[in-house]
Amino acid sequence: MPLEAWIPGDFDPCDTCKEQGIAILEVGADDKPTRKAWVVREEFIKNVLDGSSNKELLDKVLKKRMCVMPEDVTKMLGIHDMVAENKQEAQEGEK
Repeated sequence: MPLEAWIPGDFDPCDTCKEQGIAILEVGADDKPTRKAWVVREEFIKNVLDGSSNKELLDKVLKKRMCVMPEDVTKMLGIHDMVAENKQEAQEGEK
């Protein structure tokens, strides 16, 4: 995962999202944005990156309050599944 990434367009999360957690912006295999983004708790990012040998990466993500992740990594971490589960629970709660 690169320490710096340039993504075309305006992908800067709003202040409210930055206060709530860390924004994850997803990119595909071609390094182009998939237009999928999530806000996750800081603890989630710490659990994912804390074991990495690159403390500088974790420090930058925590400071910037956002990171870019490849689609295969977001799927491996289960982010797609968590979103689907939360959406299903919300729909069931509306019934």
